[in-house]
Amino acid sequence: MPAPHPRAPAAAACRVGFAAAPEGTRLARASAGAPWRVVRARAAPRCEVVLVQTRGGLIDGDRWRLEVEAEPGTRAALRSVGATVIHPGDCFVRARLHAGAGARLGQRSAGLILRPGARLRSTTVIRADRDGVAAAMEVVGLAGLSGGVLRLVALHGEDVLLDERTRLDGDRSRSWRMGRFTHIGTVVAVGDPSRLREGRWRSRLPASAGMANPRPGCLLIRALGRSIEELDLFLGPLTEEITQ
Repeated sequence: MPAPHPRAPAAAACRVGFAAAPEGTRLARASAGAPWRVVRARAAPRCEVVLVQTRGGLIDGDRWRLEVEAEPGTRAALRSVGATVIHPGDCFVRARLHAGAGARLGQRSAGLILRPGARLRSTTVIRADRDGVAAAMEVVGLAGLSGGVLRLVALHGEDVLLDERTRLDGDRSRSWRMGRFTHIGTVVAVGDPSRLREGRWRSRLPASAGMANPRPGCLLIRALGRSIEELDLFLGPLTEEITQ
């Protein structure tokens, strides 16, 4: 019996753009390669788009790239459906969100689940121009031994307010001091400093969460939990409220 052909790594890209419309904001551009599909949305004061994953996750060598652009003055939100499983091997995920001047842009992720032996390199870059606000939420499940690097970059215009790299060393108790928890959730937001002061949102967080302003105009929230659903319950609505 002949040996099966090796599978070629997949490179999936999803690009979404929002523009102004008489109704407020419309979905101007949407393209997605398998395994991703964009559910198109109607124009509205705040245009909401759903990104659906139609496959069982990413495996060794796969690369996924998400690019979201909100033109000046728009109000937009992107929500992913179906957590992405990162299978054993090297996988790469990159997300870039850009809110133009006066725009509000939020991304609410369905989460990443790292299987034992997964090595993930994830980079999230968010940028807001003058008077704009952008926020991204991600939840990572670390129940199995895994490794990699999680990078967060936040820019206000051309100014870098945050550039953080967190290494996953294969032992979640050392990487995060997670104790009995198995999931970690992060929200990073950038924009108007008066809107993103930590004191404005601190009362909304449970005991397992912390919040900081690394620099004025940048808000960083981290929380520990036992499931994606538990963390999404408060981080998701918080992300949406920040970008209202």
